[in-house]
Amino acid sequence: MKNIKNKNLVTIILASGIGQRVKKSIPKQYLTLNNKTLLEININKFLSLEINNKIIVVINKNHKNYYKNLLKKYNNIDFMYGGDSRQKSSLNALRFLEKKGFEYVAIHDAARPFFSKKLIYRLYSNILKNKLAVIPVIKVNNSIKKCNKNHVINSIDRKDIFLSQTPQIFNFNKLIKAYNNFKNNLSEYTDDSQIFEANGNKVFTVVGDIENVKITTKDDWLMQKNKYESNYTICVGQGYDVHKLIPGKYIKLFGVKIPFNFSLLGHSDADVGVHAIMDALLGAISGGDIGKIYPDTDNKNKNRNSLIMLKKINQIIKNNNASINHIDCTLIGEKPKISKYTKKMRLNISETLNLDINSVSIKATTTEGLGFTGRKEGLACMCNATVKKIILKENEI
Repeated sequence: MKNIKNKNLVTIILASGIGQRVKKSIPKQYLTLNNKTLLEININKFLSLEINNKIIVVINKNHKNYYKNLLKKYNNIDFMYGGDSRQKSSLNALRFLEKKGFEYVAIHDAARPFFSKKLIYRLYSNILKNKLAVIPVIKVNNSIKKCNKNHVINSIDRKDIFLSQTPQIFNFNKLIKAYNNFKNNLSEYTDDSQIFEANGNKVFTVVGDIENVKITTKDDWLMQKNKYESNYTICVGQGYDVHKLIPGKYIKLFGVKIPFNFSLLGHSDADVGVHAIMDALLGAISGGDIGKIYPDTDNKNKNRNSLIMLKKINQIIKNNNASINHIDCTLIGEKPKISKYTKKMRLNISETLNLDINSVSIKATTTEGLGFTGRKEGLACMCNATVKKIILKENEI
């Protein structure tokens, strides 16, 4: 597949629709599966291919609250605004790329995140065989009826009936010429290959993916969400942290400053409770310990707010196709007494991790005067965390 790298291939992902038929409060391309939006899943798949020279994502300017974080995350790809229809969005992207010298263009709907890499390579290898357009299709296996409201007009022979999918790949110059020729009546066409064909060009096909479904309705969404999020395991992580007590004016525990005649000694803010939580979460995904993420040899971590550090750990959890179920912490020490602060502590942790407060437990115990905590030389904290980890199959999201 190395040859196609020299063919100047660009991929356009169309993600500017509003998805009314899904009947969700957010556009369907920003719905999430396993902590990733459908748009992110698409982008990640195309980025993982060795055959892409460039990726363009067409977005809706009214969706800023949804895409603003993606602009920072994917600073190696281009984002641009689309038109008021799918066809106009395609045309906008093609005109943006027109003078950049690309030979081939792949156009894909963000509502189809379930395509396989094998499909992409099948398409790309076929376009190299001197073909001007290649699209994936799947054969219709059900009987086809032409109906008028609630009755059948006639049956249609399904022998030559196929369903088209995306991505579809074209000779760039031929496709933009077709779009320019039909720019005044684009609404008559439902996909790019129709416009290409209407301009007198031949469209070739390859076998599509049965899994490459398009999220169009609420039922489509629920079916795929149940399918891809039903295969999981519950993992348990244990965290334990200790910090030395030194003279001071307050002590910081779970993000709450408590007036006290001692403080905790540490490289960061020495929040022993939050540190135990971070270690427990990392343990649940076999991610090492906080020293690996925040080494005490790095001056950037000096006096660092542990709740901010915890946010990054939460993102690491999400990046590992996991989500937090429950956190249970036990602070070990003679003093200070924390009972009147535990509600605020639980709230700090739940808000930082986007959890329900009832998913966070914080309590304390003493060692009856025994050991270093009994002698008031330091404080310790134990934490158990349960994490739901999605088990992905090959070619899944």
